[in-house]
Amino acid sequence: MAQLVVREAAEAAAPAPASIVPETIFTAEKGESRVLKSEDVPQDSNLVLKDLKDCNFELGKLSCQGLILKGCSGCTITVEVGTEIASGTVKVSDCGTLDIKAATNIAKFEVTTAESMNVTFNNPDQLGIIKHKELKALSISFMNAKEYNVDLSEQTWNKYVKDALLVTRMYDDEIITTDIIEYEEFLNSKKILPSKLSLDKKEMLRKAKDALKDKRPEGVLHEITGKDGETITLNSAQLPEKPVVMLKNNSNTEIIIEDVSLVKLQMQGCRDCKLYLKETSKIVTGTVEIWECNEISFNTLIKVETLQVDIISGLKCNFLNKDCLGQIVQAGVDNLEVSFDTEPKLNAKLTKETLLAITPTYTPEDKFTQFITRIIEGELLTEEIIRLANDFPTTKREKLIHDRNLAAKNEALQSIASGMLNNVGDKLSDNDSKVLQDISDGSHAAQQAVETTLEERVEHKRQLGNEQFSLKNFQQAAVYYTEAIHIKDDIPSIWANRAMCWLKLSEPSKALNDADKCVELDPKYVKAHFRRGVALVAMERFREACQAFRTTLDLDPKNEAAKSSMILAERKLSQVQQ
Repeated sequence: MAQLVVREAAEAAAPAPASIVPETIFTAEKGESRVLKSEDVPQDSNLVLKDLKDCNFELGKLSCQGLILKGCSGCTITVEVGTEIASGTVKVSDCGTLDIKAATNIAKFEVTTAESMNVTFNNPDQLGIIKHKELKALSISFMNAKEYNVDLSEQTWNKYVKDALLVTRMYDDEIITTDIIEYEEFLNSKKILPSKLSLDKKEMLRKAKDALKDKRPEGVLHEITGKDGETITLNSAQLPEKPVVMLKNNSNTEIIIEDVSLVKLQMQGCRDCKLYLKETSKIVTGTVEIWECNEISFNTLIKVETLQVDIISGLKCNFLNKDCLGQIVQAGVDNLEVSFDTEPKLNAKLTKETLLAITPTYTPEDKFTQFITRIIEGELLTEEIIRLANDFPTTKREKLIHDRNLAAKNEALQSIASGMLNNVGDKLSDNDSKVLQDISDGSHAAQQAVETTLEERVEHKRQLGNEQFSLKNFQQAAVYYTEAIHIKDDIPSIWANRAMCWLKLSEPSKALNDADKCVELDPKYVKAHFRRGVALVAMERFREACQAFRTTLDLDPKNEAAKSSMILAERKLSQVQQ
């Protein structure tokens, strides 16, 4: 039986100051479960859960001033929809492991000394800030937006002074951690702290990035994480076949890559690190990605086709010569330096002022506008990336050249048409016929190029989705399939593929919708009928599931998966009917 201890303000010898809030304190036996309701907690008091061990407390539609957890360990605290915490604050102190599930907004967590804390929300809008000190591990997850889920630990925060007060929050579509000084400076700068990026900007940035990436073959992920003050050499003897190397959350570390062929190279969350690509190294895709880093030195003796850099403060890129640079695509980079060992005259510093001169609407806080840096006619040129109506990435300069070529062709065509009208006869000269044919052929080729590009873009997205699916990154795979559908929505296989992603992500309703669309496009698509059945079983619509599996077997009588699934669905249906 839980012991209820209520300490009212009236118990004091003298009236309590207005700033002191009375506390309603609950303790319990080890392993006890309890549901607290509105009648259990006065709405003008703080709800205090104290010294609970392996308990399960559910807060159901109650109102309180604040929630305080003291000395608790191994507990699950569920804050149900309808529960109101007036201050919006949850305080945690001297606790072990905690699992907090919140179906309502929490403006602020204040955590002092805890072993680990798992916090689950329905969506990112419900997360405010988490202030924490002496917290060893923090996991944040979202039921309806799993792509934002993160696991953080002391290793993540080792760049800060021990026992520093830290703040973890959502910023620019990512969960980040800074110390309290940086956070207060941020607030004083009067920037807006977005809890969630607009979907339009997210979609625009994602499309811009993906359109510039090469098609990537499968690879085996190899992570180097949490290193500090080390020098690391990576070669073929230390890496798996087809390695995708991820350098994550390292500090003051030199990484040297030599005598090895990588599929791809990525760096995230690193600080004060130096990266070297030696002449004996190779990157199959030609792609290097660096994001969310500070003070990075990137040095290469081999050609990098695409260097994608995002949200970085201080990046120095050194190339052996201009032939080693394909293109640098950047967004949200503060102070990018590009240098060449053999051609120092090309060296350049790309500051925020430089980018402002290129794009007058650019602002220092802009993390979405993309720029591309390349060697054009022997010079290092940085331009803003713009999107054409068909989503194709280009620059104003390239678009101008394209428009001029089209205008010249149109002018020539009009001139010939005018000549035709002025001719006494109805037959063109041989020369005019040839010119007209050239223009016609050129226009036809241009039209074909547009059509081919559309198909290629869809196939590119589909392949990216397939790759992510094979790596079990089902959420990202669904993103790529969605982008393919936005480009062209009449390809049955892509709807079927995305349906499979939803099944893997435990989203049967979405899977059913996509499978239905696939069947609408191609009534004989076997996998779509089978996935309809799997989704319907998950939704406990067993009769319809049996029908879907029967259709699958009508189309493919030897489908063993459909046979076994049919038996399962029939058994479930029989149990329900009993």
